[in-house]
Amino acid sequence: MGDGDAKWIFYGVMTVYVVWSVIALYLAPSLTIILVSATIAGYILVITPLHTLYINSRFLPKEIQPSVWRQIGLVLCSVFYGWFGTMTMIHSVIPRSWAADRRPSVTEKTYAHHDRPGSPRRADLR
Repeated sequence: MGDGDAKWIFYGVMTVYVVWSVIALYLAPSLTIILVSATIAGYILVITPLHTLYINSRFLPKEIQPSVWRQIGLVLCSVFYGWFGTMTMIHSVIPRSWAADRRPSVTEKTYAHHDRPGSPRRADLR
């Protein structure tokens, strides 16, 4: 690659990212997009400690490598964020995306407060 060729890769990736972001805004509710983005950011925190551990053990001289307890801390950090990222996916992101396929109608929104215990039923309101 010559000088300035890398900018075309960068601009190409950014163009795809922006186009997909605009499409995603029309495909999913805003809260679902925020949850998915936050969960992906959580998974980045799973990869980063493992990458740091690999780089430190591979390229640093033994004299300045982090101690064993710090390396164990990096692995535990990765497990911690992996656990909570997975739980977020299972309990928030996946059910929300499935629920987006079935949105309540105007009638369901209007009479939703009448479905509480002690409230008159819909049939009684007609």
